[in-house]
Amino acid sequence: MKKRLAILLKEDVSLYASHLPLDKHPDVGNNAVMAKRLFLKSLLPFANYHGVDCGWYGRTDKEYDVDDFSCLLKKRFGKITAKHLFGRNW
Repeated sequence: MKKRLAILLKEDVSLYASHLPLDKHPDVGNNAVMAKRLFLKSLLPFANYHGVDCGWYGRTDKEYDVDDFSCLLKKRFGKITAKHLFGRNW
């Protein structure tokens, strides 16, 4: 990353990054759109960053195990997902 930025700076190229604003927008943000595509209900904000909630969480109509939820993600987003299992149950 440092080398990439050095090249931009050397060539006097501007860089604009908008990851956080795209995450936090309640209607068209990445997290809000994902929640809608997963048909989540009772959405609530989380992941507060400097006073701004950046994420959304909610409930599904049914309970999923890890494998079934991975299949749902692939179906809704067309991508293969990676599972990183951690916590007291894993």
